Amino acid sequence: MMGFDKNFGILLFVAVMFLGLFTLGCTLPGSPTEGEQKQDTKKGGVTGSLGIFISDVRFDSRIEEGSSIDLSLEVSNGGEFDAKNVKIYLDGLSNRWNPPTPIERNVGNINRGDYSTVEFSTTSPVVGINVSYSFKIRVEYDYEATYFGVFEVKRDGTKVNSTIKNQMKSNTPIVFNLLDQKYESATNSLRLKFDVVNREKARNGNVIGSISIRTEDMTCDTTSITFRETDSSKTLNCYVNLPSNFDSFYPQVKLKASYRYTYSTQEYKVNVYTPK
Repeated sequence: MMGFDKNFGILLFVAVMFLGLFTLGCTLPGSPTEGEQKQDTKKGGVTGSLGIFISDVRFDSRIEEGSSIDLSLEVSNGGEFDAKNVKIYLDGLSNRWNPPTPIERNVGNINRGDYSTVEFSTTSPVVGINVSYSFKIRVEYDYEATYFGVFEVKRDGTKVNSTIKNQMKSNTPIVFNLLDQKYESATNSLRLKFDVVNREKARNGNVIGSISIRTEDMTCDTTSITFRETDSSKTLNCYVNLPSNFDSFYPQVKLKASYRYTYSTQEYKVNVYTPK
């Protein structure tokens, strides 16, 4: 009998551990919990994201009709630059809510590594039936992107070859990827071809207006790039003027972009019920 009890205890322990691991493995950031929906929480010293991100979204996911939904969230800057003119919107609810969405919160500036708490409140309509409503959180902010490169250009008789010695690019929503470098004999210049990529396209991220381009020690074929909603990347050609006579030349180039960016979070749901 004692042996049976011992084996049963071992099996019960293994089953409980397996169930606990399975539960942890199936709980995803942003998945709803009873009476609350939230994403990963990051407090203070946040780094490692592409820029501004929304976290710790909290609200009661089931409310009585005619009562308010009180929502709080954290907006954090985990990127490489200070974010300016940050605005947060509660968006997507029926216009019968009071006040109707979109509801705007002007956060101001959020320095690199900092975060701010934002709150919303709006009252549900009374319709006499149980209704499920969906909404999203949308953010807009001013941000930057940079590229720095050092190249080696060598002349061997009539041939000119170039190689990258070093390059650095910012880890931001908009990034500049060098696709190609080519000597242009007609203008005696080094052409640098960039792929300007919207890295947050999967989160409905996009540029508002256009990207302003500034350069040092090179010129580009445009100083402004506009992304349509369907665009995930754009091509940018820049040119480095070379000396008339050289054996080896080491140009250093800098590129800086300024833009206003927006993206939306996942969709959240709130269930409004009619009391019996």
